[in-house]
Amino acid sequence: MSRLVVLSLLFGALACGEDNGTGPTFANVHGNWTLSITNLSGGGAVCNTSSPVQMTFQQNTTTFSGSYGGGGVLNCTAPQGAFSAAVGSGSVLNGAIDGNEVTFDLGTADFHHVGTVNGSSMTGTASWTFVLGPVSAAGMLTGSWTATRQ
Repeated sequence: MSRLVVLSLLFGALACGEDNGTGPTFANVHGNWTLSITNLSGGGAVCNTSSPVQMTFQQNTTTFSGSYGGGGVLNCTAPQGAFSAAVGSGSVLNGAIDGNEVTFDLGTADFHHVGTVNGSSMTGTASWTFVLGPVSAAGMLTGSWTATRQ
């Protein structure tokens, strides 16, 4: 065998690494989940969900999409008073999985979630941006979220 062929095989084996048959692993998020938000705060406001948001994910290896809705209610207290609002419904966008780390948005990048998957549960940090007042100033709330597979 010529040296060129042997070197090509050697470099090819090194580039591919050792194949033990396991390959990369990615968390499985496919299915139905309930999302709860706690201590979403900023600008003097603190918000929590009093009923969870229903989410459904369809996964394609390292990406996913889906929908959310199903009666989630966000209760907030702020210097101006207390209020409640339905979370609403829409599409889950920008879903990405890297090992057991997950990111996704509810309807828009303004409602961003980062976290980790551990079997049938997920936990992480939510960053929600709202347009406030007549001058359209942006206000950001950050807090914790958990999700449980149904």
